[in-house]
Amino acid sequence: MNVKNWPAKRRIEGWDCELKTSRMYVDTVRPLPPGFNPTSSAYYDCRRWWWPWGKPQMRGPLYSWTSDGRLLERAYNRSKSDAVIYQVDRSGRLTVFMDRKQGTTEYFDADGVLIAGEYRPVNLDWKSEGYRGGTVSVWLGDRVSHEEFMRRVREWNRPRD
Repeated sequence: MNVKNWPAKRRIEGWDCELKTSRMYVDTVRPLPPGFNPTSSAYYDCRRWWWPWGKPQMRGPLYSWTSDGRLLERAYNRSKSDAVIYQVDRSGRLTVFMDRKQGTTEYFDADGVLIAGEYRPVNLDWKSEGYRGGTVSVWLGDRVSHEEFMRRVREWNRPRD
């Protein structure tokens, strides 16, 4: 997580990459501690060596952390549609796992137990029952609609008193 140890320039999967850092405020539904400062992120902005004027893409590792050094998110990007993302809570426990290439998103409770997930169906064609190009949504072991899944995620993320 120490960005000072990251090389300023490197090659990732054939792309010429330059280290970028940023600071931003995160809009969150969970209450933030008093005096919360912006989060910081470090990632590589990459371009094809043979197409240097093309639009850069984020490739390789990405880390985001709070101003006091607590990790919020760790990811690895191979492309816009191929990234693995781990989001953690303030104590460092995994809360969300996403694998964009596989079409998987999973949510974990404070004890690390898998409570919900959305999964892209595999080995199904467009005629398969219950599949219309979407995902399979599961909450506490029960299959639910995507709309119900998103409603429960919003409720789960709502601040608790």
